[in-house]
Amino acid sequence: MYRNHLTIPNPTLAIVSGDSSAKPDSMGSFNPFPSFSDAFTANINGGEGRFGGRPLVTYGDTDSRFAAVFHAALVLFGALVAANIFIVLGTSLLAGSGFTEASTPILFDVSTSALQFLAFIGVSIWYLLWRADGLVGLRLPTRSDLLLIVGGTVLLIAVMLSLEFVMDLLGFETAENVTVERGQANPELFLVLIPMQFLFTGPAEELLFRGVIQGLFRRAYGIMPGILIAGAIFSLFHIPALAGGEGVAAVLVILFISGSLLGLLYEYSGNIIVPIIAHAIWNALVFANQYFQAVGMV
Repeated sequence: MYRNHLTIPNPTLAIVSGDSSAKPDSMGSFNPFPSFSDAFTANINGGEGRFGGRPLVTYGDTDSRFAAVFHAALVLFGALVAANIFIVLGTSLLAGSGFTEASTPILFDVSTSALQFLAFIGVSIWYLLWRADGLVGLRLPTRSDLLLIVGGTVLLIAVMLSLEFVMDLLGFETAENVTVERGQANPELFLVLIPMQFLFTGPAEELLFRGVIQGLFRRAYGIMPGILIAGAIFSLFHIPALAGGEGVAAVLVILFISGSLLGLLYEYSGNIIVPIIAHAIWNALVFANQYFQAVGMV
């Protein structure tokens, strides 16, 4: 999220028809070759009521609560480790081919970003395949989903702009994103980053934070705690991407609110595609605006 200152036995992916959120979570057994079946849920809101009858707040048994925390920590740690490995290996290969940060800064920035998000996607999908219990809601967008994408994106834009206006009005500084700073030195970077939001950033962050992390805590504590916990983790994960200074706290508040809004959009729709697209559109608009500012068009 960016601000505007801002054993493979079956190769077919089977999507189960209902959420298993009502079932107690478990630690699972280690299987390095997970099955592709039952990795996602076609409709986690299949029951009666706005959220398919799933509880807004609950208190799972001890095993479920421990599993949620333990699995979330392992997935987040695994994503960080995998991202660092991917980046080190990728940049080493680029350097060996004569492409360095100094000689090709845009290629370097795009490559490191893409490798990080590919690692996030890879770890998230492997975990979902290992669980094989339909933790994440996924289906082709329906007409309702498309309406939610439009409405959710408009709401997200309005909330983000309002938050930044309030922060400015109250005199709070907001730390800049490192990627934005690098793009200001090389404006063409912003143009490359726009499609990357749909290919890498949106899918990676939403699948990891809303799909996996929020899904785990939703099963243990209910929908609203799951949204808030995932929003907080989503916000804190962006600290390394900030340039530092007094404005970090303000940015973390904005990211927490935006992450929670995306989490609510996901739970309401029951389809991870919805927050992925809303997230990607917002980021793309930010980078487009940054490009226009950098080249003096606005």
